[in-house]
Amino acid sequence: MTADRFDMPRIMREFLNAALRNRTIDSAEMWTLACNYGTDWTAMRDEVMTYAFANRHCNIEAHRELCKLNDECYRVLVAKMTPILHFD
Repeated sequence: MTADRFDMPRIMREFLNAALRNRTIDSAEMWTLACNYGTDWTAMRDEVMTYAFANRHCNIEAHRELCKLNDECYRVLVAKMTPILHFD
């Protein structure tokens, strides 16, 4: 059975929420990410991090926050390691 968009990992939800909150992306871009990548979390993160990198001179704090969450996403989703960050 394949995952669908409702099976988004918690760390990925936190990553995207942070990108929305710090205005790296807006809701239209969020929909575009979902349409273009589906459940390819790595491709989605790569695109958001490209935006964050391009905007780093204007909003370094947003860039730092997303880098931290992106690293955690990699640890949990790709390397299958135990999460360091907890959100509850």
